[in-house]
Amino acid sequence: MTTSVQQQIIYIGKYEVLSHLARGGMAVVYLAIERGQHGLQRPVVIKQILPQHTEEVSFRRMLFQEAQIAARINHPNVVQILELGGEEGAPFIAMEYICGANLRELTRRCKEQERVVPPAVAVALIMQACAGAHAAHELREPSGAPANLVHRDLTPHNLMVTEQGFVKVVDFGVAKASFNVEETRAGVLKGKVTYMSPEQLMQEGLDRRSDVFALGCVLWELLY
Repeated sequence: MTTSVQQQIIYIGKYEVLSHLARGGMAVVYLAIERGQHGLQRPVVIKQILPQHTEEVSFRRMLFQEAQIAARINHPNVVQILELGGEEGAPFIAMEYICGANLRELTRRCKEQERVVPPAVAVALIMQACAGAHAAHELREPSGAPANLVHRDLTPHNLMVTEQGFVKVVDFGVAKASFNVEETRAGVLKGKVTYMSPEQLMQEGLDRRSDVFALGCVLWELLY
């Protein structure tokens, strides 16, 4: 990350940072803008490894794998990856900006207002999430062999809903695929326990059905 002292503008690669969105154990997320020729601009989201973790090989591999997996999925219900880059040793992913909120935030607001999500709306949202998940599950390697991709974290936090009610699956940070380099260590669970299938909890072999189970849990929460 570089800073212009005169204007106090912070850049990550070619992207101008506008605001801080979120921070996790491994990375920080920013809202930024990409400026092109002739005044063209577009908002983007930047996910960058935290400075204290830039030298940790496992974290770098996880970020690279997240970008490589998502970039290979071409579907309107899956977030679009724009760039995988590095700035002063801190790798980052640039992805499309989704104007809206995640499903967790939307359901929280409904509860605060003592409103329920109409069943038809809940089903429509999950149908879109399923379409995005199916596109991920159908991903194939360059050889044509199935990639056996499992998202492993299809929770309300990772289902973004646009202002028009369009759903996009995000965050493939803990996804499992046949081409993964970084393997999950024994005894380490990846994902959110309350949405895990029994097989995932027991650290048994997983396939796409584990993601279907998670989305079933999300639908149940929306309806009840």
